[in-house]
Amino acid sequence: MSKLILCADFLEPWAMFRDQMPLRPGIAVPTVAPKGKEAMNESIVKIYDFMDSMSYCRYDQPDRDERKEWHVKEWLECLVYKSAQNLARGGHTSAVSFQRCNLKNEAGRREALHRLRGLIMLISNLCTNYTLMAPSNIIKRIEAVRPASDPNLSLIPEICVK
Repeated sequence: MSKLILCADFLEPWAMFRDQMPLRPGIAVPTVAPKGKEAMNESIVKIYDFMDSMSYCRYDQPDRDERKEWHVKEWLECLVYKSAQNLARGGHTSAVSFQRCNLKNEAGRREALHRLRGLIMLISNLCTNYTLMAPSNIIKRIEAVRPASDPNLSLIPEICVK
C-alpha cells in the first residue's frame, strides 16, 4: 500500500489536496468520506461517470478561483478522479486495475466502483492520520518526498522549524 501512496501518480494529486484545501495538523477535516451508503455511491458514480466521459471534466484542470469555491466533497472527488486517472496509465503497477478496456461490462463497472470506493477510504484514512494523529511512518515518508508547501502546516517538527 505504501508503494501506491508514494508513487507520483497518487502523490501529486494528494499533495495538491493537502496544500490547497489545506489540511491542518490537529484540525479535523469535516467528513472526508461521504456519510452514508447513498452519499458514498453518489460520489463514486459521479467520479466514474466523469472518467467514462470523453469530454472535459471540471476536475481535469480546475483554476484557482474555481477551487476557492470548493467544499470538502469537491476536493475529495477531484483527488479520487485524478488519482484513478493517473493510476490507469500504462506502466503503472496498478494500471490493469483501472484500465478502461477491462471495465466495459457491468461486472467491470462494479469492479471500478469498488476500486474508487477503496481510494476514497484510503484518502479518508490518510486525512485522519494527517490531521488528528501523531505522524505515522507513511505520513513521514510523504512529507519527506513532498513536503507541505507551507512549512507551518507540516507535521514534521524539523520542517516546521526551517
